Amino acid sequence: MTIQRVFSPAEIAEASLPLLGDGWSVEPGPWNVSCTISGPYVTSFVLRVDEEGPLVIDYNGLFTDDAFPQDPVLPDGVLADGDGVLLTHADVNDFLEKLAQQVANAIRAITGR
Repeated sequence: MTIQRVFSPAEIAEASLPLLGDGWSVEPGPWNVSCTISGPYVTSFVLRVDEEGPLVIDYNGLFTDDAFPQDPVLPDGVLADGDGVLLTHADVNDFLEKLAQQVANAIRAITGR
């Protein structure tokens, strides 16, 4: 069995930017264990790996100016969890493109776009 290269949250987020559209950027956190994804909203998103393993997208403040849906319809494999969402279908052996698509799908659902 061949194990794929493990990607950092910043690499995954960077790959998701073209899927999100114009106006998005990534700021890697210390040691590349997390990153902040910012876009055309006041709210930013932190992509990180939970200590139990799944990828997590935390909201860095949910501002009413952003007019996000109150109860977003989340894609399959994305579960609401506290101040963010868990990407339960993301796997360490997934290809970068698949992980980036899951991140982009989750953020688009959260933002209602």
